[in-house]
Amino acid sequence: QPANLSKNQRQQIERNINKTETKISELEKKLRQLSFQISEPEIIADHLKLRKVSENVEQTERQIQNLYTEWENLVGKLNG
Repeated sequence: QPANLSKNQRQQIERNINKTETKISELEKKLRQLSFQISEPEIIADHLKLRKVSENVEQTERQIQNLYTEWENLVGKLNG
């Protein structure tokens, strides 16, 4: 346990870790839904819809990656 963190600071970091994990879980669920959509025949047949869903997939993947980076930083602060 790092000596530099007060109990309140540790609790705040732990809350932020939990919030980040929840966001990651929600976005991963969204990504699974988008991955399902992208394989639907009506999406594949319409290049505009396909592009929109593909862009949404890319954006969601970037958000997840950013949240994993944030999570790693928070855990690093907690573990010192």
